Amino acid sequence: MCQVAFCLRGKRVRIDHDTTFVETREIPAIHSGGPSSAAGRRQTECYKRLTSRGLRYEGGLTIMGRERSHCMQRRDFLKTAGLATGGALVSGTQARADHHLEALPLSGAMFRRQNGQIVLMGRGVNFSVSDNGGQSWSTPKPLVSDGEAVRADGDVVGLLRLASGKVVLSYVRSRQDGTRRRQGIFLRTSADDGHTWSGESTLTPFPDDDLSALHASMVQLRSGRLVLPAYARYSHDYPGRPRGLGSTWLPEYRITVILASDDEGRTWQYSPGLHLWKDLGHGGLVGCGEANVVETKDGRLMMLASTTNMRMVSSYSSDGGETWSYVDLNDLSTSDAPLRLVRNPQTDDLLLVWNQVTAREHRDGFGRGRLSMAVSRDSGETWDDFTSLATSPGMERVARVVDTEPPGFVREGENMSPGQVPDNAMGGIVCSTRPNVSFLEGEVLIDYRRWFIPNLWASESERQEITQAVHVLPTA
Repeated sequence: MCQVAFCLRGKRVRIDHDTTFVETREIPAIHSGGPSSAAGRRQTECYKRLTSRGLRYEGGLTIMGRERSHCMQRRDFLKTAGLATGGALVSGTQARADHHLEALPLSGAMFRRQNGQIVLMGRGVNFSVSDNGGQSWSTPKPLVSDGEAVRADGDVVGLLRLASGKVVLSYVRSRQDGTRRRQGIFLRTSADDGHTWSGESTLTPFPDDDLSALHASMVQLRSGRLVLPAYARYSHDYPGRPRGLGSTWLPEYRITVILASDDEGRTWQYSPGLHLWKDLGHGGLVGCGEANVVETKDGRLMMLASTTNMRMVSSYSSDGGETWSYVDLNDLSTSDAPLRLVRNPQTDDLLLVWNQVTAREHRDGFGRGRLSMAVSRDSGETWDDFTSLATSPGMERVARVVDTEPPGFVREGENMSPGQVPDNAMGGIVCSTRPNVSFLEGEVLIDYRRWFIPNLWASESERQEITQAVHVLPTA
């Protein structure tokens, strides 16, 4: 089984949810504000909650349910993780010391400079630099251009080294328009490895448009074209509506728009809106947002997104994203949380990381409690090598989820009531969500956010951030 590391009070903590095993190791504090900062106080409270649940400390290290030293061989790690070493994702790997589960200071996207440094950029825009392959990171600080901090309050939706050698950065910024908050997508480029940046341009076609995109979702095709699956969101927060966690408690509809540029982001074109016309209209309309797009082995583009109907939707384009096939449901069970779909640049196989849950688990409040991964070697037509990356206490640890309920709208936590605490060892829910995947010199880094909440109606002060967790696996 796979464990996840997180940081509390300057310590590395690993939890094996099946055996309540905890191992701690002193590490530098992630939050520069220390225990007295807001983040530090939340970490301290989470640490107290964990220890109050009777979790015990040991001096050894358990990885995947087996006793190992800190220099566990990568090949053993892959075998115990359920990834076949003969598979295309990890084949041909040379075993060496594994440094999996390192914490990241930001949730965002990264690229490698020519001098070997890794640059990570996240919401803000803030950035951090690693000089040792991701083993440690500098303190995050705001990105500055022409003496001024880059203004952004949304995610970094693109950070890529282009085929020309330039680096492109794209991010989201909102503005208040009367009572409505509108979002726009902006872009800068760098010709000197991200040390200086061009002026800001916009991807949003009209000033009054409201467009956003999922973090790190911009891609460059083999042709050089840049593609970003953006989405427009429409909602109505009416007085007296029922309250809960997530968009399923709000009348909301999302439409995906594929943005494309053939001149490194100077000009953009836009596809028609994509959403699910369920059962050719007889099942109504189902929104489609926070999509991912990849270029497949056969040269097509594949779009994949989660929905409120407990299944993913997919669509294909054979002309570089200008037109798309009918958006239809597939058989992958999912909550309505963001997913991550990427292409292995060495093999062209597809890697998918997402919250794989049943409708019942979603109703019980565990829609973000299980994080899974799978691999496709046929351009997304079929999936195998299902693996569980993280599972909240109170959930069954399984690799593949097959839901017997037909696709349909499910509201997260509707089986729970405000203040109700799940009956498990943690007395709450550990959410593992918003995954990202980065390929860096023969390794794949899978990172995601983790936090603890006693129930879905918990206030911001009751929600306890854990950390940005990372799994490191080799690629082919």
